[in-house]
Amino acid sequence: MDLPWLSFLLGLLLIALVLAFAYSGYVIYHWTRTTVASVPESAIPLITAVAAEATNAARGVTPTPAVTPSPTPSQQSWHPRRGERVNILLLGVDKRPGEFGPTRTDTMIVVTLDPASGQVGMLSIPRDLWVPIPEYDIFAKINTAHVIGEKRGYPGGGAALAKRTVSDLIGYPIHYYVKINFDGFRRLIDLIGGIDIYVPQDINDPTFPDDNYGYDPLYIPAGQHHMDGELALKYARTRHVDDDYGRARRQQQVLLAIKDRITRTDMLPSLIMRLPQLARTFAGSVETDIPIDKAIALANLARHLDLDRVKQVVIDRSLGEERNDPEIGYVLIPNREALRPLMDELFGDAQQAREETSSYSAAMAASPVQKDWLTAESARIAVLDGTNQPERAARAAEWLRSLGFQITHVGQADKDAYPRTMVRVFIRKPHTLSQLQGLLGDVEVRDLSHTVSMPPWDMEIVLGEDFTLPTDVP
Repeated sequence: MDLPWLSFLLGLLLIALVLAFAYSGYVIYHWTRTTVASVPESAIPLITAVAAEATNAARGVTPTPAVTPSPTPSQQSWHPRRGERVNILLLGVDKRPGEFGPTRTDTMIVVTLDPASGQVGMLSIPRDLWVPIPEYDIFAKINTAHVIGEKRGYPGGGAALAKRTVSDLIGYPIHYYVKINFDGFRRLIDLIGGIDIYVPQDINDPTFPDDNYGYDPLYIPAGQHHMDGELALKYARTRHVDDDYGRARRQQQVLLAIKDRITRTDMLPSLIMRLPQLARTFAGSVETDIPIDKAIALANLARHLDLDRVKQVVIDRSLGEERNDPEIGYVLIPNREALRPLMDELFGDAQQAREETSSYSAAMAASPVQKDWLTAESARIAVLDGTNQPERAARAAEWLRSLGFQITHVGQADKDAYPRTMVRVFIRKPHTLSQLQGLLGDVEVRDLSHTVSMPPWDMEIVLGEDFTLPTDVP
């Protein structure tokens, strides 16, 4: 019998399954004050509110809407009623017993949900990916963004800086994050009774680390296994049997196994009855910035997703250049030209993006600049004079600032003989670029996002001899 309350809870559970790490994030964590980040205590109902929500749904009663916290400055809005895609960053934190202070993210997975197509996707990002860290004009391994954000007081903390860093990498917004530590992951799998995993080859890792910085030798023979939380965590973490890319694929395999386990119909009644226990068990293990109303929207969205066909992508050596530097160690330098089509396929409609870009360019001169997109992308822009007329660069910079563009540098180009105006792109900001093209006309665009060394801005405009300011600009 398809009772309304059962459909509602099923939706909550389904969305959690897709996210796996965030399972209790949608069923419990949003209603547990100790685990929700950036939400005022007064806005978070206790776990009894979940039961009340289910009871109201069963009776056909519309519940009173919960108070929704304002997003942090780094948080980009998601509008579910518009049918927008939502991207959520899952962070697995390597924090061991007795450790204090910020830690690096051992796991970074972006989950993308598209209500229009029902598509679900997962992108695994290797921890050694060498990327620019926004706002601080430095390059570092991507798994250090969390630590840098915590130590340097980035608005919203380390998770917010990790979101911004990943968003710059993929060229699409990261709306929310869910962060879980190893202990929470173990408990999650134990509470659902373990997961079934097929191991394609023997796992033999004699140097698998324990919680005390020693070794806990791991051996898992090839074949089908029913794993408890401890073994599943080891399976997801081991990398000495192959490499970080193999580990990323195992992590995605574990997420899907959790999904398969919880979506079993005989699992639902047990989970529903154990909500208070789950809340107590996971307190302190998970943190998220997903507002309560958006959590409910995600639960409703889950019922329209194709959970049987999850698109899986891992950034590996085929998408970058591996280097072993004596000072920074092993890194993977991303090939952004190779990444772009994969990111467009996973996070957006490539054909639609092309049509939008074309329409932007055609209509921009007659339309006001779309400042909401500029704010969302927060592109840092340099204006450089390429004609030995520095006053033109200063006037152009003021003009662009008045339209809402973020001009962070004004100066001279590397030479003063540019016949055509040029835009160089170092970090992809597609909507900002589209609006610049509409304003500047037929300019040359050079994509330099694949280069290793980049300036402290996302794109630069080099003014050529063909550049003219609008007549109404002073």
